[in-house]
Parts: sequence; C-alpha cells; structure tokens
Amino acid sequence: MISWHNAPTHSYRGWVYMPEVEHEDDEGVRKASHRFVDRVNPTDVMICGEHSPYRWMTFQQVVEFIDKMERVRS
Repeated sequence: MISWHNAPTHSYRGWVYMPEVEHEDDEGVRKASHRFVDRVNPTDVMICGEHSPYRWMTFQQVVEFIDKMERVRS
C-alpha cells in the first residue's frame, strides 16, 4: 500500500519525483498523483496521469516519462 512513509525519491535530468497521496477511501485504499518538479524552477511541474494511482513509479518509469516529456516540450 502506498503511504508517505514509503514514497520513493527519484531524481533525473533536473526533475524530482514528488508524488502526493491524494485520496484515501473508506476502506483505507490510497491513491497517488505522480508529480515532477523542476529543480531549478519549482513552479514548473509535470503530472504523469498514465501511471497507476495505486503504485509508486520505479526509477525506470521516471526516466521513460521524463525522456518522453522532454521530447514533447522541445
């Protein structure tokens, strides 16, 4: 189960993975949003909506997402 206590700390190409636990339902199931913050400009934020809200992203998934988003943004 995801919680603040087991959230990973990934960093890649100046982006920091800062997931947030958004919601906990009546049964105690939590959902996360997958948020990335630019290390230089903390107001620049990307959200990954493609990944499951019930699991943290692995480092490899973070790398793939950031590489894809940098191609789209350029």
